[in-house]
Amino acid sequence: SIEVLVSEEKVKRAFPQNRFLSAATGSFLGILFPVCSCGNVVVARRLLKKGVPASGGISYMLASPIINPITILSTFIAFSYSLRIVMGRILLTFLSAVVASLILSTKNYVPLKEGEEDHHIHHSHLSKVEQVFHHAESDFLLMGRYLVLGALAAAIFQTFISRQAFLSLAGNKVLSVFLMQLLGILLSLCSFADAFVASSFVHLPSFSKIAFMVAGPMTNITVSILYAGTFKKSFVLKLILTLFITIFILGVIGTYITGGK
Repeated sequence: SIEVLVSEEKVKRAFPQNRFLSAATGSFLGILFPVCSCGNVVVARRLLKKGVPASGGISYMLASPIINPITILSTFIAFSYSLRIVMGRILLTFLSAVVASLILSTKNYVPLKEGEEDHHIHHSHLSKVEQVFHHAESDFLLMGRYLVLGALAAAIFQTFISRQAFLSLAGNKVLSVFLMQLLGILLSLCSFADAFVASSFVHLPSFSKIAFMVAGPMTNITVSILYAGTFKKSFVLKLILTLFITIFILGVIGTYITGGK
């Protein structure tokens, strides 16, 4: 619907041209356009093709599954109405998305792969409703194959990797952040529901659980495969590595600031 109903000029005007301000705007755009950690890649791709600054498109893609009303509410409920956890998750998401988007958008260019619909000329005689469905069908066919592959890979990891194995090694503050971040990636849970899983790790530091809830939606197996279907391989590798390091460093800092509580 973005492709058809929103003009390129309107999309561009919504984002400041300053790279930092564009990244900050993109990080909070999920409040208006909430998506899960599967639909974000499709929407971000459309925004980037509309000419949105690279930092804004990337930050929206990374932050929108987390900084949106549905995920915020589910986190609030899952952690017994703890504002500290909710604000910690929003802060870590915002900082990670902005840092990664600024690092990866130095040339204001994102190497998108061409989708199948990019080779077709749109027919002007189609109504806007028909065009919306046409683009939705194209997006579904383009992303669906990667979504299925990612879900299969995540299911395999969930079957063969024991959660207790991670818990037994998580007594160390630094290690707990690393392991929970890794677990979030491997489990590949939906951002709307992962807080209920994170809250079950009652004995772990808060920021290790927050790292789980940030790293998962941003870099889990399913979404990484979606990235690979949308962007060039070199960009995807840089994106995942940058996010992993950034989330880990910020998670460790948060753990020590809060005293490991």
